[in-house]
Amino acid sequence: MKNKIIANNMLIALGQIKHELGESGLVHHWAVTGSFNLALRGGQLRPSDIDIFVSAETATKLQKMFGFKFVASSTIRSVFSSCIISHTQVEFMALPEIKIGILEQWVSLSHWVENVEYVFANGQYWPLTSLHFEQEVYKYLGNSARVRLIDLEVCHSLSSLQAVSSEEDGSSRHGLPETANPWHPTIPAYEHHPKNPRYRDQAPCDHRSLEAARFLAAP
Repeated sequence: MKNKIIANNMLIALGQIKHELGESGLVHHWAVTGSFNLALRGGQLRPSDIDIFVSAETATKLQKMFGFKFVASSTIRSVFSSCIISHTQVEFMALPEIKIGILEQWVSLSHWVENVEYVFANGQYWPLTSLHFEQEVYKYLGNSARVRLIDLEVCHSLSSLQAVSSEEDGSSRHGLPETANPWHPTIPAYEHHPKNPRYRDQAPCDHRSLEAARFLAAP
């Protein structure tokens, strides 16, 4: 499936990220989230940037290059870095958390690593956080428009997705199992990736999560 709304320079930027992380041995330690995720799936959106979740390990390896730091808004906080790649704003987030408005409580999104799919779009397989995860986050943030988009337009688009088999294009399916549903060519990633520890029931360490504080305190 190809989304013609997505600017070509954004696809080039994402391709460069995929290549660099793959060369660094971090092929299974990141995933696209947010509006660019939905656009890759066929959602009629014009994303202005690319949001990427990365593991703490990935953030550590990229620290010298991008200089991660703790950043918090009124609703989202993470170990964060931002850069420009191919004229595209790219934002990396490790150890992300969101605030649930009614409870005024920060909730870890570390379970994103358990909610990653490889989706074939614009000629490649991309690691994307699942629609279920995206909808969960948008519900927490009170973004009912995005929740409806996932329910209607994107889910409808997914029904027409078709897997490209090695027999069809003569190339490898990048390790995708033959049991993958050909009408919904996604597979869970991070099957062998250790789960990050969670501290949802612990008291916060100043304004940061304990995970973020420990990451930033590491040598």
